[in-house]
Amino acid sequence: MFMGGMAFSVAVFLIIAAMVVCIIAIILNLSKPKLDLNDMPPCEPVEFCTKEEQSFHADLVSVAKKYGILVFAKVGLGCVLKPRRGVNNRPIWSKHLRCEYADFVLCDPASLKTLLVIMLDDSGVSLQKKSASTVDKACDQAGVPIMHVREYNLPGLEKALAQKIGPKKMPKAIKKESKEQPEEVAAS
Repeated sequence: MFMGGMAFSVAVFLIIAAMVVCIIAIILNLSKPKLDLNDMPPCEPVEFCTKEEQSFHADLVSVAKKYGILVFAKVGLGCVLKPRRGVNNRPIWSKHLRCEYADFVLCDPASLKTLLVIMLDDSGVSLQKKSASTVDKACDQAGVPIMHVREYNLPGLEKALAQKIGPKKMPKAIKKESKEQPEEVAAS
């Protein structure tokens, strides 16, 4: 009989403990601020790209246009890469990739397949370097070529793109053109 009374006491204790935990969870959830769209503060546009990025974009588009490649700016890494299935903490890594971005992504016009990720390297802070190493590692694991550009000239940029993308992944127009363009690389 003593065992029955003890089991009953433990059961009552566990029920009360579960109720307390539920009440605390409800209180904590209610204390979170709810965002109401009617309370949204006024927004304003921001500069999408720096002057350096705008200048590089113009040059990149002029080169890419020759070869029929599409150029996208400020692309979220989670839009072009994802962790493989079966990876530990896949949702966490997916979220992490969505928070990173590539400065420019070159894509095949027919399939929109990523041909090259371009990161502009300026004299940024260590946070930017940490972000760049995340982008580098993710691209490397996915087999997506990445090119870092610090300084460049137009002929060098054109040759560097052809070398980084590679003839097997280039749209047909690039394969023909790259044979005719034996200029030196100046992009890093």
